Amino acid sequence: MAKGATSNLNQLIQLRHQASELSLLANKKARSQLTGNITTQFRGRGLDFEELRQYQAGDDIRSIDWRVTARTGKAHTKLYSEERERPVIIVNDQRQAMAFGSRHCFKSVQATAIAALLSWSALAQNDRIGGLIFNDSDHTEIKPKRHKSSVLSILRASHEYNHKAVEFKQTDQPKKINTVLKELRQTVKPGSNVFIISDFIGLNETGVKHLYSLKKHVDITAIKISDPLEETLPSHAGTQYTNGEKEIVFDPSHQHLAKQFRQQFLSHNDFITSNLQKLGIIQINIKTNDCEFDILRQFFSRQACKRPLLLIDDQPVYESIK
Repeated sequence: MAKGATSNLNQLIQLRHQASELSLLANKKARSQLTGNITTQFRGRGLDFEELRQYQAGDDIRSIDWRVTARTGKAHTKLYSEERERPVIIVNDQRQAMAFGSRHCFKSVQATAIAALLSWSALAQNDRIGGLIFNDSDHTEIKPKRHKSSVLSILRASHEYNHKAVEFKQTDQPKKINTVLKELRQTVKPGSNVFIISDFIGLNETGVKHLYSLKKHVDITAIKISDPLEETLPSHAGTQYTNGEKEIVFDPSHQHLAKQFRQQFLSHNDFITSNLQKLGIIQINIKTNDCEFDILRQFFSRQACKRPLLLIDDQPVYESIK
C-alpha cells in the first residue's frame, strides 16, 4: 500500500513481485495488426486451433479440413485464434493537484505505485511497455520496448516528476490533461492498451473529444485517483488551512459550505463517469486510503482472464490464456 508524500524508487522496483499476480489480459481484445503473444478473438490463420465449422463463402481454402469434409460430405473449415501484440502505454499524472492527500499518501504517490504495478505486469507478459509522465508544465515520453530498461525509465521519470511536485511550486494548470490527451492521439499506435492514471481534474469537453478519437483505435482504462477529503469536509476539522503558500479560513461545520463542497465533487465525478461510460472506457476508482494492489487485483487477477476449457459435473474447468 502506497504511503507518504513522495515516492520511493526502491519500493517501486520491489513492486515487480506483487505485479506477478496481475494479468492485463483480463477482458481485453487486441486490435493491433502485429503478431505477438496475446490470444485474441480475431479469427484467421494463426497459431492456435479454435473451432471447426462448415465452409462459408470467403473462407481460405487452405483452412479446409479435408478429412472431415470427406467423412461428412460437406466442406468444413478450421478456424484459428491469432496472436497479436498490444503495446501497453502508462499515462501517469503528476500535476500539482495530484500532490495532495489526507490519508496514507498523496494522490501522486499512489498514481506512481499503480504505474509501477501495471508496468511490471506488462513486462511479465512480454508486452512492449511505454509511458507518458506529465506535470503542469512538462511531459516525458518513453517509447514502447519489450525490455526491463523501459519499465525502469517509466519508474525513474515518475519518481522525478513526483518529487518535483513537492519540491518546486508550479503554476497549477488543470487543463493540461486535455493537452496530454491530444498528444496521445498523435503518438499512440493503434491497438495499444492505454492506462490513464489521474484525478482527471480539468478534463473538459475538448479532452472528452480527444478521448473519443483515441478510443476508436486503442483500449483505454481510466484509473481515477481521489482523496476522501476531496469528497466531504470533516466537521471536526480546524478553520485554517494552507497549501504551503496560501492560507484560507473557513468553518467546515457550516452546512451550506459543506453541501456546496460535496456538490462540486459530485458534479465533477458525474461528468467524468458519464463521459467515460458513453465512450465505453473502463473506469477504476481508487482512493488514497485504499490498497491499490487489492483493487487492481479485482480487475486484473489471473482468474479474471481464464476461459472455460470443458465442463465436469456441470462445473467449468479453466485454462489460462497465455
